[in-house]
Amino acid sequence: MTDPDALAVTDIADHALESLRPRGVEEVVVIGRRGPLQTAFTTLELRELADLENVDVVVDPADFEDISDDDAAAVGKVCKQNIKVLKGYVGRELRPGHRRIVFRFQTSPIEIAGGERVEKIVLGQNELVSDDSGRVVAKDTGAREELPVQLVVRSVGYRGVPTHGLPFDERSGTIPHTAGRVDGSRNEYVVGWIKRGPSGVIGTNKSDSQDTIDTLIADLTGAAELADFGADHADQLADWLASRQPKLVTDAHWKLIDEHERSTGEPHGRPRVKLPNVAKLLHISHG
Repeated sequence: MTDPDALAVTDIADHALESLRPRGVEEVVVIGRRGPLQTAFTTLELRELADLENVDVVVDPADFEDISDDDAAAVGKVCKQNIKVLKGYVGRELRPGHRRIVFRFQTSPIEIAGGERVEKIVLGQNELVSDDSGRVVAKDTGAREELPVQLVVRSVGYRGVPTHGLPFDERSGTIPHTAGRVDGSRNEYVVGWIKRGPSGVIGTNKSDSQDTIDTLIADLTGAAELADFGADHADQLADWLASRQPKLVTDAHWKLIDEHERSTGEPHGRPRVKLPNVAKLLHISHG
């Protein structure tokens, strides 16, 4: 929703910027299967929508009629803050010529339709019910609505899949572990959603990774057999990796990529111009 002229001084990929310039996105509809109390926004991102130039945020007052401050606080601190921000968008007057971000709760995508390209999406209306464990889930009411659209971006969850040779929890879609070390293994580790399930934000991934790395370092420290490796073991490992993958991108190669992207962007007042594909990245890093 940001104006293309403002994006032009960022590190946005050139092909993405050129795609946005002539079309002009007028409205983005964000749909969520459950209600405001079940959202997983970070408050800062939600609040900063108000800072987008020439953009209105649209929220239906009916979505908040039965939500009290106590209801939000009972879910957690972040939810309480999010509800406060969302309620702040309620009742704002729409300004002529402004683009819009519209939040639609208790709504599910049912079907994407069109000829050679997407032309509409069929939406279903949900009601909120509690399952056997007490978790609030969305239940389809059967009501349908068609919304004309030209682009659909999916963000509807993730489920891990088994990896041969590793344990797998079918219920949670994760690999069982203890502090990041795969259960039943001495030297295999997991991070991210395959470790904990589809939850959290970038900050969550940082702490999650640190937890696994702490376990890995502790295991390495206590592994007496590591003392048997010679001083040139790191060089031998690097040579072995290069023999298996000659186009391996090392830290030195990445620095060449970083320098190229930054120097290309500097004349245009941009932090960098991103190389858009693997072939160009390898060309710069390996020549």
